[in-house]
Amino acid sequence: MGARAGADTCWLRALLLADPDLSAVPASVYNSAVQLLAVEHEIDSHEARARVHLAEGTWTTACAARMSPQIAASLEAT
Repeated sequence: MGARAGADTCWLRALLLADPDLSAVPASVYNSAVQLLAVEHEIDSHEARARVHLAEGTWTTACAARMSPQIAASLEAT
């Protein structure tokens, strides 16, 4: 996520209940990471992606991938 400032940062932090010293992480990022774990454990075969509608005509997709031993996630406009 890019840098944020002002009222939208306060709203995002309130919504996600993030520690003020840490960056807020959208639920779609967690969802894609958990889907990656499901694929790795052969529970599900769907891609490790989560698509979210942000506003009229605006969507974002979170994608997760293994960068051993950690999971990396990206957000892209779709």
